[in-house]
Amino acid sequence: MVFGTRSVARKNNDARVDVSAEPRAQDDGAVRGDPRASELAPSGADTRGLVRVVVHPAAPETGSVSLRLMTAADGAAYGKLLAGNPDSGKVRSSVHFEIDPYAAMAFVHPDSASVVAEAPGQDGLIGSASIRFDHRQWGDAVLPTAMFHSLSVRPDFRRRGVAARMVAWRDARVRERFGDECVAYSVIQKNNVGSERTIRTWSRQYLPDRIVTVPIPLRSSPPARVAGIDVRAAAPPELEEAADGQNRFYRSYALYPRETGPDIEAWCANTPFDAPYRHYVIAADPAGNVLAGLGVIEAYRLRRVVITQVPRLLALANKILHVVPADGVMRELRLNRIWFAPGQRRAARHLLETVRWRWRDRGTSIAFVADRGSPLLELCGLRRWSIRSIAGIALRSPTMLADDQLCYFT
Repeated sequence: MVFGTRSVARKNNDARVDVSAEPRAQDDGAVRGDPRASELAPSGADTRGLVRVVVHPAAPETGSVSLRLMTAADGAAYGKLLAGNPDSGKVRSSVHFEIDPYAAMAFVHPDSASVVAEAPGQDGLIGSASIRFDHRQWGDAVLPTAMFHSLSVRPDFRRRGVAARMVAWRDARVRERFGDECVAYSVIQKNNVGSERTIRTWSRQYLPDRIVTVPIPLRSSPPARVAGIDVRAAAPPELEEAADGQNRFYRSYALYPRETGPDIEAWCANTPFDAPYRHYVIAADPAGNVLAGLGVIEAYRLRRVVITQVPRLLALANKILHVVPADGVMRELRLNRIWFAPGQRRAARHLLETVRWRWRDRGTSIAFVADRGSPLLELCGLRRWSIRSIAGIALRSPTMLADDQLCYFT
């Protein structure tokens, strides 16, 4: 919900002034009389009383903005754009790269394309948006997919149609490559009103509150031993069995990319550093049977996430749970490919707890992502008071996705 505004122009410099009778919905829950309104307001906003006045600096007309394909030469400018534009959902965060931003993106998403926006007289980029291409499960078939992500526009160029033009650019790119028989999708953090409005221009379906991201703190002591379960890095001969178990676990999940043992081995071997960056860890029984598995990504070596704002209740919970460091800088490990064989939930839980212990000195937390209906969420001990981020998924696909259909997210 977006409260009504009216715009007027200053005679001297044509800067736009928005006057709102109430705080905007994108201010993360501030309502009439809510004392958080002043805390949540951006710089330059007057929140005295019940009227907010936001002054947007003058910027060139949208028609003067040009779009082009991102190249390797844009790395520094791209990193500066993302670092200076925190996500506008309930939990606000910005990404700061540890290596060249273009190289980092090309490594994580080798089959991808990004558009950048520039304006005359402006230093650097004023916007960017990306697409990741893949082939993933959709019903009984494997279809081409396009994930729209990382849409960012500099604050002084917002509400001028820049985002809409970049969205149209991405859409044209996808149709040029895959036609209409593909699944296009995007993950939208809850209460990101601008992105929720943008997806209406291209999506046919929106499923809110589908994706749960839980930041899990690392352990300060080892987990109790579990008899008959050995946690170790998977050896190449074990990866085919692990891939088979993983594929069986996710056989009914939409957007899952089916894999083989060599696929996982190649994924682990690929690194932008001198040392491994990705790891595949398994839980096995004494006979060597693989009971559960997961992938560990040392994401903090590519980029750190700086938390700039969290809702008050989450901030209070964090004082007890200690998930977000005092300086707000998250050095994340990320998990994917998490699975367990039938009846082996206990083995999967021990696997996760062992990873939390063995990687305790490498990051600040582990990012655990799953569909809200997935049994995987039980592994991380999610409770009502647990810190989490909620997101929805926007889709354009040949067939509609059922509300109870589980999805795979990476």
